Amino acid sequence: MPPLAATSHATTASDRPADAPASAGLVLLLTHRHDFYTIDKVAEAVQARGGEALRIDTDRFPLEAAIELGFEGGQRSARLQYQGA
Repeated sequence: MPPLAATSHATTASDRPADAPASAGLVLLLTHRHDFYTIDKVAEAVQARGGEALRIDTDRFPLEAAIELGFEGGQRSARLQYQGA
């Protein structure tokens, strides 16, 4: 699974389908840019269970990437941005 170039994601419990397992949702995968095989297997397992995997390569911070987290009006938000992507 390649890291995301730039994305934003806001989610609430109501975003999940009614028949989705309670564990389904956004799963943050903290790793590094040279991790390929194992993180891909974890991402596949998350997706197979109805979740969404978001990979963050921690070695890209703070020079190549930034993350912004927010909570306003009962809504959570996250924005991940990679420089030059």
